[in-house]
Amino acid sequence: MFACTEDFEEMNNNPNQLTGVPYTALLTGAELSVTGTHADFGAFGTSRWVRYNARDVYVHGDRYTITGDGTNFNYYSGHLKDLKNAMEQASEAGDDNTLAVMKILTAYAYQNITDWFGDIPYTEAMMGDDPDNPNITPKYDSQESIYTDLITQLKAANAMIDPDDNIGSADVIFNGDMMMWKRFCNSLLLRIYMRISNVSAAVAQAGIEEIIASPATYPIITSVDNAAFKYWLPEDDIYRSPYWINPANNPKSVSEVVMAEFLVESLKDRNDPRLPVYAEPALNSGEYVGNPLGQ
Repeated sequence: MFACTEDFEEMNNNPNQLTGVPYTALLTGAELSVTGTHADFGAFGTSRWVRYNARDVYVHGDRYTITGDGTNFNYYSGHLKDLKNAMEQASEAGDDNTLAVMKILTAYAYQNITDWFGDIPYTEAMMGDDPDNPNITPKYDSQESIYTDLITQLKAANAMIDPDDNIGSADVIFNGDMMMWKRFCNSLLLRIYMRISNVSAAVAQAGIEEIIASPATYPIITSVDNAAFKYWLPEDDIYRSPYWINPANNPKSVSEVVMAEFLVESLKDRNDPRLPVYAEPALNSGEYVGNPLGQ
């Protein structure tokens, strides 16, 4: 029974399974997922918690119930993990521009997470599969320490960028334009300084003044035409913005995302002219009716 063991271990290896993913492919996926998750959380997370819209299915969010498979966990289990692996590959390849883009995306993701939740896992995050020091119970770093390190990471990324070297089609946000990434990097840096301005005024002021005084070193996005994240046209079924999910464009979502009762009644009480822009009257009554959260 146990005599025929030659090459036995090979039988359980899937010959069609990838043994590795190029870091450029991980970058493309991370760009789409990081920006999509942020927009999705705004559309279906925070907007429900402030009672702008509601859902008549998947109502756990309306009830302020956080599940283990929600957007807030996708960052760690997907996007940030992919970016961590990709950064290791890009560093080994000496691809500084692509590495800088990944650093910027990582900073963007963590800045959003700490803005939403305050203290979060940061220095010990994503170490569950670390072969030398696995850690499945990472500590929560203070928001102050996270912002401080994000400033350091963004400055390092800005210094790494060679604006004359286009990284190519793997970058689906700025099409490899490194000057645009430099601008976005420093605009994000400016945002973080503004975030800390009420609690670390001196640090924020010094940082902002440094950016303003050195436009060649710290170029920023200065025009509304230079949007940092642009989705494909609505005709493209694959890469639509998460905000596309509305009855006019997506019939399957008609009974899923609706106006919340709080917002509808608030607009009606104030005779707010934006109500007919936000909503349509109910088919049966002809009145504007919002859905109570959690029902």
